[in-house]
Amino acid sequence: MESYIPDQGKNTVTGPFSGKLVSKITQSHYEELVVKYQYYAEHESFDVRFLLFSSWQKKTKVCKISYIMHLLIGAQDIATDCPMVAQCRDGYTRSGLFAVLWCIVERMKRDGEVAVAESVRMTKRRCQRIIPNQEKYRFCNEFAKQYADGCNTYENTDDGIRGEKK
Repeated sequence: MESYIPDQGKNTVTGPFSGKLVSKITQSHYEELVVKYQYYAEHESFDVRFLLFSSWQKKTKVCKISYIMHLLIGAQDIATDCPMVAQCRDGYTRSGLFAVLWCIVERMKRDGEVAVAESVRMTKRRCQRIIPNQEKYRFCNEFAKQYADGCNTYENTDDGIRGEKK
């Protein structure tokens, strides 16, 4: 595990904070960990939630859409009232994909529709390497289609507009 996530029953020290693992819940394709951190100079503590996604295939491949959809929905349930940080070991490939998918879902919820190309373009303004190839772009499109199929929303398709599902 990462140095800032303690093992069960052990404490970890990260800067001026000590942390202790309080819970570990295994979901279908990810683990949800809650670590209680305490600042040395104060008695107050705060909880930090970590979602560890374990269903990535090879380094260059993307995972199954349903797997990452479960992760995204779980993360959105947790992040309703607090900020969230997505981290990837190489800096952008997986966390970048997650950020783009998050934007797609948020726009679908807010507007009832989404232009995947616009969401990717908007996110690439901040980091050019975020969706580095066609495979990940197609993954974003397929993800948006499957998410729309699971929601009551309108979806623009090649053959026109598919109406609201009953």
